[in-house]
Amino acid sequence: MDLNSVIGARIKEMRENRGITQNELGRMIGHTDVYISQIETGKRRIGLDLLEKIARTLEVSPPTFFRDSWQSEDSSDQISTLLRRTDQLRGLMDELRSSVQELAEQRRRAAEPDPTTAAIAAASQSMDPPVRQLLLEIANAIQANPTALLRTHALESDSPREAVGG
Repeated sequence: MDLNSVIGARIKEMRENRGITQNELGRMIGHTDVYISQIETGKRRIGLDLLEKIARTLEVSPPTFFRDSWQSEDSSDQISTLLRRTDQLRGLMDELRSSVQELAEQRRRAAEPDPTTAAIAAASQSMDPPVRQLLLEIANAIQANPTALLRTHALESDSPREAVGG
């Protein structure tokens, strides 16, 4: 829709809201009903002087004819789309914030020594250097793979010695 059609449609809307016919508006501003019809359908360009005269007659300000004319019916769709995208971005930001917090927690846990490893390291301080080194290697292996210690313990409890003794 071009600007002439938009302004014409606004003139028609305001004229009809006031219960004025094209013939009456034409007489009030010194033109014919045919001329008013051509303005309202966008077939005739309207000058600013005439627009101002029509505005005074309809008791509105000239900018009223332009208000909302720059927004198409699609603007509500665009606003809805922007609101949906904003919600999506908020959701993504929440997920990102949660992931960063989880990663920070994982790093914090990884930096903390395992209690068993810490106990072995503390106990090894009073040992000879070769024994201390061996214990630290065991402690590091436990920290790297704690389930390996559980599997080793399970294998030992299934040994034939316990079966014979039990």
